[in-house]
Amino acid sequence: MNMLKRLLFPVLLLLLSAIAILPLFSQGFFPIHDDTQIARVFEMNKSLHDGLFPVRFVADLGYGYGYPIFSFYAPLAYYVGALFMSLGLTAMTATKTMIGLGVLLAGMTMYFLARQFMGEKSAVVAGLLYVYAPYHAVNFFVRGAVGELWAYAFIPLAFLGIWKLAQKPSWRHVGLCAIGFAGVIVSHNLTALIVTPFLLAGAGMLMLTSRQHSGKRQAVFLVLGIGLALLVSSWYWLPAIGEMQYTNVVSQAGGGSAYADHFVCINQLWSSPWGFGGSTSGCLDGLSFQIGKLHILLGLIGLVVGLGLQKLRKQRFVVLFTAFCLLFSVLMTLEMSKPVWDGLPFMKYVQFPWRYLSLVVFFLSLLGGLALSGWENIFKGNRASLVRLGGVVAVIVFLLLLSSKNFHPKFLYDTYRDETDPKIIVWTISRISDEYLPKAFKKPDTEVAAATQRIGRETTVNAQVISDKTGEKVIQLESERGGKLALNLAYFPAWQFLLDSQPLTASVSDGMYYFILPKGSHTLQARFMQTPLEKAANTVSVISVVVLILGIILERKRRKA
Repeated sequence: MNMLKRLLFPVLLLLLSAIAILPLFSQGFFPIHDDTQIARVFEMNKSLHDGLFPVRFVADLGYGYGYPIFSFYAPLAYYVGALFMSLGLTAMTATKTMIGLGVLLAGMTMYFLARQFMGEKSAVVAGLLYVYAPYHAVNFFVRGAVGELWAYAFIPLAFLGIWKLAQKPSWRHVGLCAIGFAGVIVSHNLTALIVTPFLLAGAGMLMLTSRQHSGKRQAVFLVLGIGLALLVSSWYWLPAIGEMQYTNVVSQAGGGSAYADHFVCINQLWSSPWGFGGSTSGCLDGLSFQIGKLHILLGLIGLVVGLGLQKLRKQRFVVLFTAFCLLFSVLMTLEMSKPVWDGLPFMKYVQFPWRYLSLVVFFLSLLGGLALSGWENIFKGNRASLVRLGGVVAVIVFLLLLSSKNFHPKFLYDTYRDETDPKIIVWTISRISDEYLPKAFKKPDTEVAAATQRIGRETTVNAQVISDKTGEKVIQLESERGGKLALNLAYFPAWQFLLDSQPLTASVSDGMYYFILPKGSHTLQARFMQTPLEKAANTVSVISVVVLILGIILERKRRKA
């Protein structure tokens, strides 16, 4: 009976959150800005099937020349999508399931965090506010920002880990913190960039205000939690930083994505027309940046309640910290924060100041949940419970009614292109996102110029492709005089070449590989191997996971002893 009671509110939250993802169960797909998601899931699954792990390189994107997208574009959501494909789902259905799971996960992680500061019913409200925030719908149905959707889901878990470590330092809570923060990092690196200062500030604030444990022990475990999150996820972020020089990914920091052109006008936070267009300079953007009127109203009430509620008197610093972080996040979306953006060079990679809306909604949802936590101070006995229940029901109904206009796609395609078709991936999808190709790479101007064959046109020897897996190419060569082999493969230092099992040095021109071959019959092998940096990062991650698991096991043994 107790178990059923404990599951009641999480199950209720899941059911109410599921309304947001109902359009995913419609037949077909819908238009989104980043219309590459199905192809990326398909390519991730293909790379895993071909034996690559961790997956960094995909074979068909990049106009058929391939590129290491998952060395730079955070891959967690796509591993989940590939898992669903391995269970027998189509690429489209796996992609929809991946997106829907990320949306549901956001509500649950917020619920578990909010439950630390308020009752079960109020925590459900906080979770629903988080799920049904307008910006969440923008990422879902307008932008198709799958990485941000998943990072959004891990943000509450990261803060929950920090809170648990401050209250009761333990290896189990170190694991919670590490999973939450690492989840943000490997879901969306730019979200991690803007969340990290808030996590560090939260950890510092808790160390200064908590009196339940010795400061030294608490500090050690907080550092362990954050540090292990960085180490566990180093397999991804270390190569992403250290090897970006081999691609053109830096180009995304300027041009149409320059942060100076994408500040939000303050009135847009209150009222912004819903649309499916893009972000532009000024106040006439094609997509909405509204926070949500109900969210703002409940957040203000929650702030007052949180500061005045007697039972939260020991946690008022958390309410104040949340309010301060909310205000700072709002300011970072506005042009008045431009000196901060100008003064920190790495901020140019964030591209859009309105990305801070993820944090605005996070902190506002926490405060909004508190709005219904003070009824017992006004009403007594059973009346208080009934009034609170009525308030919760009213808020949920209003939230769902107000959000219904946002949580739906622009339209559903009657027919949708087959994003598992190599021709579609090589040309149509590749043109949407090609920044992971080498800087010197000459992009094809026409579909005919894209690489539909592994052997390039400049080849002067007889060449037959024996095997063309994602991470290994085997080519049989035959020539009476020797000659040139052009390989339609984009340059990246992870590629190693063997001619008749002996190392072979390749020439690189225009970001592609060329070979001068001797006469006779030969076998050329191209293998995508981990670079020294990638191997080191992988090792650090594995060791960190082992340390974390051993810490939890040894702690349990000490408690039983």
